[in-house]
Amino acid sequence: MVYLIHKSTKDYLGDNYTTQLQPAGVAQGHVGIGIRAIDAMASMLRYNMYNLDFGFKP
Repeated sequence: MVYLIHKSTKDYLGDNYTTQLQPAGVAQGHVGIGIRAIDAMASMLRYNMYNLDFGFKP
C-alpha cells in the first residue's frame, strides 16, 4: 500500500498517469520513480562522509 504524503506527488501522478505511466505499464512507472530517487540521493549524499575506518580495505 502506498500513501501519498506530499501534494506534489499526488499532482505528478494525477497529471502524468494517463499520458506517461499507464501506456508504459505500472512497472515502467516504478522504474522511472526509482531512477529519479536514486539520482536525487546520488547528487546529495557522499560516500563515507565521516571518514570512518572500517578496519579493512574492500
